[in-house]
Amino acid sequence: MHYTLVLSPEGPSVVRLIENVNKLAPYGLARQTLRVGNVATMMNGMMKLLLAKVSIGTLTNWIGISAGADEGMNLLQQIISTVLGWDKRELKKRLDKIDKDKNRPSNDVKEAIKKWVCEESQPEHLQTRDMSKMSEEQHSLALEYLSLILSIRDRDQLVQVLCRSNPDHLTQGIRDAVAAYEPLIRQVHQAVNLSDTVSDFQAFVSDMLKVCKPDKPGVGEEAVAPSVEDFLDLLHKHQQSLHKFLHQVTKNGVEISEWFRVWCHDTATHFQHDTPDDAEFPPVIEMMALAFEKLPKDDQEKVRVELDSYTEYLNKIHEGSSARIREVVQNDAARQQSKSTPGTPSPSPSVSTHKESISAQQSKRTMYGPGAYLAKWQDLLDKTEITPAKAFGSPRFGSDKSVREESSKDVDGNVQDVGVDVEEKIEQSKAAIPPKTETTLSALGPRFKAILRGEDLIRAEV
Repeated sequence: MHYTLVLSPEGPSVVRLIENVNKLAPYGLARQTLRVGNVATMMNGMMKLLLAKVSIGTLTNWIGISAGADEGMNLLQQIISTVLGWDKRELKKRLDKIDKDKNRPSNDVKEAIKKWVCEESQPEHLQTRDMSKMSEEQHSLALEYLSLILSIRDRDQLVQVLCRSNPDHLTQGIRDAVAAYEPLIRQVHQAVNLSDTVSDFQAFVSDMLKVCKPDKPGVGEEAVAPSVEDFLDLLHKHQQSLHKFLHQVTKNGVEISEWFRVWCHDTATHFQHDTPDDAEFPPVIEMMALAFEKLPKDDQEKVRVELDSYTEYLNKIHEGSSARIREVVQNDAARQQSKSTPGTPSPSPSVSTHKESISAQQSKRTMYGPGAYLAKWQDLLDKTEITPAKAFGSPRFGSDKSVREESSKDVDGNVQDVGVDVEEKIEQSKAAIPPKTETTLSALGPRFKAILRGEDLIRAEV
């Protein structure tokens, strides 16, 4: 959660999106509907609340006067369309700023960009002779213009597919899913107070949005970025809601508990390793060992060195993740002990004491949480090729500072103040540098994929 909502370059945009959806979600109507005792009536009410369409097209299609007429949008689609529409409005404001800039690209360039974006089969290049005539400022604005046009196009396509398609696949898909899980929904409704569950979920989302925003102690003081411990406190605060839900399910829904127990056993049985002595094919590890033995001696030595380096790299990121887990647990325990005892009055702190308190809290804040797979994910992002910043320049990568700065902008073009600037995010996300494994991938990659497909290439060569 901390990485996705705070450290990730898209964190502010994700928080903004969740906040907008949370504003429009019909929590009150959902709670009233879930209080209905009859399961069939409750399900029918929830489906009508979220999926019902009231328009002239709906009426004429139902009567039979028309077929396939636009029926408008239901409540769920209206929420999606409204949230994406707010984003489009901010993006169009940024387009207007570019149009008013004195270094804006020419109208021909802008029309060529719009035409290229709208074409279904996009060519690999624009008119290079027109691109070569632009200055660096015009080229930079043209790149931003292209990015904004693509962002608007993406939101238009999402609204078209999810909200305006005919037939309505989203509504029908939800109806099919509810019909498939109807027995489970009936059991959960009988066992759990779903109205209180919705209230608990709303409270959790609201508190999560508050945690995501930086804490500003006072005027002129720097914002305090949300830490991993802050999200841990959030989970501690709301764990009682989860425990209450699970307790109601296990106590009142015996059949649901049995279904879950059987599912766990079946899942473990499906993924267990079963390699009898008379198996037709050897295990994957043995087949990869045979593939390694068939490599030339020079390649074997290179692969062995790369594998040793990669093993050391994996050990480092797992050890770093474990160390951060211990650090988070220790910091959280210290914060819990430092809380004043209820009923004990505490003297009002002075300004210096307040600053010392903030400094002490900052020293016990973990700004990059545990997770070995997050390091791998960050490595993939850093290696991703990005459009060159200059005309006919070399491609950039996700690790470049300019790319990170641009991706940190919200839809309104501003970098949201989360208490962690871009350079600090780069420093905090640094982990062990992965070694190069080109020789191993080229020598054993095709055979590994063939083994996963079940092809016995090694025996065929023998």
